[in-house]
Amino acid sequence: MVKPGSDSRSGSPFGPNSSGLRRDPTVVSKCSHSLFALTQSMANDRSAAIRTWGQRHREGLQLAALLALFAVIELWNITINGMSNDFYASAVTSAGQSWEAWFFGSFDPQNYITVDKPAGGLWLMGLSARVFGFSSASMLVPQALLGVASGWLLYDCVRRLASHAAGLLALAVFALTPIVTIMFRDNNPDAAMVFGLLVGAWGTTRALLAQRQKAAVGWLALAGAGIGFAFLAKTFQGLMALPALGLVYLLAEKFDLKRRVGHLLVAAAAVVASSGWWFLAVALTPTADKPYVGGSKHNSEFELALGGNGFDRLLGGGHGPGRAGPWLAGPGFAGPPSLWRVFEDTQGLHIAWLIPAALLALVLGFLACGRTRARSNPVWLALVLWGGWLVSNYLVLTYMQAAFHPYYVFVLAAPIAAVVGVGGWLMWQRRAEPLGRWGAAALVLASGVTAWSLLGRHADWLPALRWALLAGSILVSAAMVTTRSFRESEHASVRGGRETGAERGITLRAQTALAAAAMVVSLGGSAAVAVENVLVPKFGGMPLPGPNWADGSLGHFGGRGAPKFAQVPPELHALLRSAGTRWAAAVPSSFVANPFIIEDNVAVMALGGFAGGDSPITLDQFVQYVKAGEVRYYIAPPQRDPKPPAQPGAAAPQGRPPQPRPWGDDGPALPEQVEDWVKAHCAPQTFGDFTVYDLARPAQG
Repeated sequence: MVKPGSDSRSGSPFGPNSSGLRRDPTVVSKCSHSLFALTQSMANDRSAAIRTWGQRHREGLQLAALLALFAVIELWNITINGMSNDFYASAVTSAGQSWEAWFFGSFDPQNYITVDKPAGGLWLMGLSARVFGFSSASMLVPQALLGVASGWLLYDCVRRLASHAAGLLALAVFALTPIVTIMFRDNNPDAAMVFGLLVGAWGTTRALLAQRQKAAVGWLALAGAGIGFAFLAKTFQGLMALPALGLVYLLAEKFDLKRRVGHLLVAAAAVVASSGWWFLAVALTPTADKPYVGGSKHNSEFELALGGNGFDRLLGGGHGPGRAGPWLAGPGFAGPPSLWRVFEDTQGLHIAWLIPAALLALVLGFLACGRTRARSNPVWLALVLWGGWLVSNYLVLTYMQAAFHPYYVFVLAAPIAAVVGVGGWLMWQRRAEPLGRWGAAALVLASGVTAWSLLGRHADWLPALRWALLAGSILVSAAMVTTRSFRESEHASVRGGRETGAERGITLRAQTALAAAAMVVSLGGSAAVAVENVLVPKFGGMPLPGPNWADGSLGHFGGRGAPKFAQVPPELHALLRSAGTRWAAAVPSSFVANPFIIEDNVAVMALGGFAGGDSPITLDQFVQYVKAGEVRYYIAPPQRDPKPPAQPGAAAPQGRPPQPRPWGDDGPALPEQVEDWVKAHCAPQTFGDFTVYDLARPAQG
């Protein structure tokens, strides 16, 4: 009989030495140590998880605070800007009244003619007007919200490839760029375009970090859809970031080259599909069932996208859409093409504050990344993406041959902010090395000197600011190079003993103070102008920076030399509201139609479109509209001649006396023909400075 617990080979299910687990002290010790190690590892994992959660919580609060500040900047007293650009305000009013006008981007609710851009940039504002009723707030608040969303996209792109700190810095720079605080509080389609471009950059960033091909292709398809939406908002300019996005994915060290090319072809197909459907829908709609495409020669959105808003803009093949007369001809309102064009005139005050620092940060960033496995380094990829966007767009804007408007530089705001964020963060990380501290000092000094130069153009505005920023940038950059506390990185060792914690605390506080001072002197100039942009009303098609610096006529819709009409008498508004016809009135151009469409909620036929250069119908067709009772009045605006005075002694032309023509001499003569016919067949009435003809009452005799 075998007793329980005996050592017999047949009596133990674990074999002859099973009881050795209790008797061998070495085995017991090893098991105890293993159990302790496992318990310690679990405790460390739990502690790390708590720290990770705490870090994420802090980062989330920091991001939320900065986004909230950005939202306050964009939304603060936004209705001070009134109708902003009257041309697009008329289109938004029309979109709120008619789904057809919303889809096609019509200027008037009866769909006579469209604006000279695709409809995508108006859709969000049009939906808001339909839901909440048309007002300044319902039109502009969606634009501001697009700005906040764009800021988050920019932050997340930079965070994923660099760090949370770099993303916050990029977001701060973006929020305090003057052109950003103008265009996201304006109704121009550029806000939707920049949002679409940032969706494209975000999708590309996610694709760069995707581990599986299927996920990468999906993110690239989203990027293509974002670029497609940008194209639907602003056509050619909506594609200007595309080369940089494609280049960075081609250079990334992931998958093989053949597959990367295939992935980019999917993204290109997404661009075509997400924008081409609308162009195809417009093309397939019968002419009788759609408005005339404003700005085109042959009633074609494809022609407008590739011509007037495409290669003609870039290469100077025409005056751009609408052929709008002398005040819109030539290289535009921002000087002739040159390498320094972006720094000059109004556009320099919009965007140039950190361009030198951004270009320097780009070079320093590549030096910091080095050459070793650069293509697999996310930070290097971030520099390629945003640096490629910045440099390519800078060169395009610099050498555009056709009309160049100052606000076109808005497309540079995001890449400037991203490059400064990544480059500044890299220099901070390397501050214990000569490259880091000298690079950081150079960035601060470049920002301060640029602000001093730009503010010097209007030295009577906050005169002490420019000198304070210059002096501050010199002092801060010198401190970065010379002080020991800045050279100590957060991981640098210090002397042991009881003083270690105190020394580290002093170093950290000194570094924090120096970083804050660097932010103030680097962003102080642009921030001051950005805040002024929020406090001062911005009207017209080309809003001006700060206290509306420059000639006031530039900020008016249509820009330099555009006709400015007198105040519309209340009696004329009442007359049009009581018209009761499909179109309450016909006028030469949108300049005259805007106040009636916006204030009276009536349809007005802008005969020549944007500035009178289009020819949607013939004179005979207009006469048929009149006979059918579809147009009640013709309004002749106060005469303003955009042409320069004749030279002394010049002979007057023979025949019909020259008439001031707000639509210019280089466009079709439809407005002029209609005016001649109206004057010959209808009796005039005077309302203030306006002459009104009742088309339902022919002139006597």
